[in-house]
Amino acid sequence: MKILIVDDSITIRNILKEILSASGHVVEQAENGNAAVEYFINNKPDLILLDVEMPGMSGYDTAKKIRELEKTAGTEQNDNQANKAVENWIPIVFLSSHSDDQSLSAGIEAGGDDYLFKPFSQTVLISKLTAMERIYSMKQTVIAQKKMVEQMNQELLDEQIVAKNIYDNIIQYGTIKQQDFIKTYVSSKSIFNGDLSLVARSPSENYYIIMGDFTGHGLSAALGIIPTAELFLKLTVKGFTLEEILIDLNTKLHNILPSNIFCAASVIEVDIINGKLAVWNGWSPDVFCVSADGQLKKIFASTNMPLGALKPEKFNSRLTVIDFNKGDKVFIYSDGFPETLDANGKMFGIDRMKTIIEDSSKTKASIFDEFIKQRAAFRGDLVQQDDLTLIEITMI
Repeated sequence: MKILIVDDSITIRNILKEILSASGHVVEQAENGNAAVEYFINNKPDLILLDVEMPGMSGYDTAKKIRELEKTAGTEQNDNQANKAVENWIPIVFLSSHSDDQSLSAGIEAGGDDYLFKPFSQTVLISKLTAMERIYSMKQTVIAQKKMVEQMNQELLDEQIVAKNIYDNIIQYGTIKQQDFIKTYVSSKSIFNGDLSLVARSPSENYYIIMGDFTGHGLSAALGIIPTAELFLKLTVKGFTLEEILIDLNTKLHNILPSNIFCAASVIEVDIINGKLAVWNGWSPDVFCVSADGQLKKIFASTNMPLGALKPEKFNSRLTVIDFNKGDKVFIYSDGFPETLDANGKMFGIDRMKTIIEDSSKTKASIFDEFIKQRAAFRGDLVQQDDLTLIEITMI
């Protein structure tokens, strides 16, 4: 180890240097507290042997100054202070002729880690250094593991960015935001949103909309989002019916995804010419259809397994169809909305969303805006735990 000896007595410094050098350590010296602080700033020793009683800055004050510098080092680059304190921490062993409890307590409070009482024996000195070497070794292991975790996190982050770019390129022509009669709200838990939102217009001029919520978050969700988006858009443009598209989507996901990854989805077809709404719900929260006067017209509960969960021969693609008149609205959303928790662990819930619809019919407030506003107020300052997607489609 590189050891700094701080003592105003040159005799003590030389004795310690001879003992420590013979044990294979690199030894540097400082004759007072100011010199010790300057050396610490410029060289960073592995261990400091620090005399308590010195002219000018005492050993206690020197230790306090060094500990302050450890905490602030690197924060000008906005690094995490707690992590920096671990990396910069250097053991301090006080040298003192006082062995009373009060002196020991003062040393620990000042930032010291151990005491070596004068006159000290070589055996005690070497034993304490051996213990400190163990601590030093553990510190280096922690730092190495921390850097490895940081590198792995950065690699994962880079992979998510690449996946997101690929995803954005695939769905750029199917983004829901291009349609005036559709409103969307999306909030991601991480860089890559595990929710899928797409709209496509068929050759028959019907609109197909899918809101999918894949198992997991981030990169794992991308495993299903990319092929789903590509297949959904391609088959719609080719004139496939929505039922046919659902069958192909389920087969594709069932064949390519791991058994623990699937897609809870709300899939709808808006037939503007004939005034019809068709809905397929597979493991998604209730889909709400609200009449033009604000009344809850129909609830489409989940009656199917998620996409990719079943073998093709067991999959049900049947749609539920109702009249969809001018001004009627349909709301689809991911489970991140009703499963939002407050500070007491209580869920926002489907019933609360139904209440918002009922209240909005009286106040004429926007149901879409109230869903977003009231969920945010319910969560408060808690960290977001899931991806969020909300879609409103209004019949024109």
